[in-house]
Amino acid sequence: MRIAALCTVVLLGGVNLAWSANEPRPVDPVAIHAALKTVGVLPMRVPSLIPNGEGVARRFEAAIEERLRAAGFQVVGAQAMRDIHARLGAELGGIYDPMTGATTREKVDEREQLVRAKYLESHPVDGFVRLAVAERSANSYSMTAEWDGVKENVTGQSTMKSILNMSAGQLGNGVVPALSFVMVLEDLERKEIYSGIGGLQLLSYVRMGWVPKFYEVDPAYLLTDTARDVRAMQVVFERLTGVKSKADKVKVSLAPTALREAGTALRVPRERLLADHQRVALIPLAIGSTAEREAVIARYAELLRPRLAAAGFVVVAGDDYTSDWQQLSRDAGGFYDPVTGRLDQARFDAARSTALAALAKRHGISGAVFPAIVSRDASVVSGVAKWDGTEQLVADSDSKLGAYFTVAAYLTAEFPALSLQLRIVDADNHTLYESHGGIQALSQFEKGRIVDVPEARLFGNPARDVTAVDLVTAELSARSAEKR
Repeated sequence: MRIAALCTVVLLGGVNLAWSANEPRPVDPVAIHAALKTVGVLPMRVPSLIPNGEGVARRFEAAIEERLRAAGFQVVGAQAMRDIHARLGAELGGIYDPMTGATTREKVDEREQLVRAKYLESHPVDGFVRLAVAERSANSYSMTAEWDGVKENVTGQSTMKSILNMSAGQLGNGVVPALSFVMVLEDLERKEIYSGIGGLQLLSYVRMGWVPKFYEVDPAYLLTDTARDVRAMQVVFERLTGVKSKADKVKVSLAPTALREAGTALRVPRERLLADHQRVALIPLAIGSTAEREAVIARYAELLRPRLAAAGFVVVAGDDYTSDWQQLSRDAGGFYDPVTGRLDQARFDAARSTALAALAKRHGISGAVFPAIVSRDASVVSGVAKWDGTEQLVADSDSKLGAYFTVAAYLTAEFPALSLQLRIVDADNHTLYESHGGIQALSQFEKGRIVDVPEARLFGNPARDVTAVDLVTAELSARSAEKR
């Protein structure tokens, strides 16, 4: 769970990393060089939220290899390990399930042990260098966010706009999500010899209106400014080289915020949608593993069918789509790369079109309705979460008034939440309509702390399911069309 929070009290602790650098401590560069004369750089780990992750990884690897050589190390570049991974993947097959893209910790550890052994046969290094872009938290105060050795404007605006923003209200102390660069040097026994972490970029900005609001950074601008690479690397290498970081002098560009979603779910006029795609198949709800899963799927089908019919559609059951899709997946051997675990989007889309064509031939439909349960972000102000047209009291209180006397009154945050997504597509899988309706927050306050909602309590309020269905079908009704 990632929570960005603006608060006047300390509510949130640190963050977890798959592997993390220790807090800064004195180091002996001479001892480090004596232990690690030659190092092998491992391919960088970049989270999936970063566009062009492969390009970002290679850019960082090249810069780090150059800095390590300048610091006196003999370096084997990351491409050497990447080549061995590819060769063993071709010889032994991948470790990812081609049907789901999933793997296990045991398979990963077993393959890494084998890869390292092969690597050391041709590259007798003394240790390895692990690199990663990690999701972190930045402490914010006034107009400034500070984390992992760097500072940045938390509003994402010019100084003048930030001052005007501040005049509308005082931004308190709190936490916002951010990205950092992590480097760990380890010996062949995986003992950490050196570690460093340097801030890269905020993932969200905070701006003051009547209440503080979070604005996500446009994903297209994440890690595109190479000045941010330089700034983070200066922080990471400072203790290793003894060269004092000048991170505060590096000028970085402020990335724009992401565009807000369009106000309409209709991608084509309602009249055209009904005229050209009146007969549709209702596909079973896509939902992950949860308690009473089959009951939830049936409940949403019962709710959606009459709403769609009232909007003017002729609805047929699309339950056979599931078996068609499973057969196509088996015939294709899955759509995930067994070596990388990545989805082959082109093959996936082609199979989806094939399944829709079979459904159209069998039922005489001209479109299909795909409902799905998805994760979204809810804005939380004074103990009330709001997202996708709905709201929910998440404070440790029985009422909104009571929430003002709890710790939730001091917090503006983003909580993860569940929403119903409804997509209507044509026979070629082109989206004609897409809408979201909020169902339930996945976090709440409990005894002054933020906790996850237990799985057993998900989908426990049928009234919320009804509200979500009403929200996602609202723009399909004739009354809604008249208002527009």
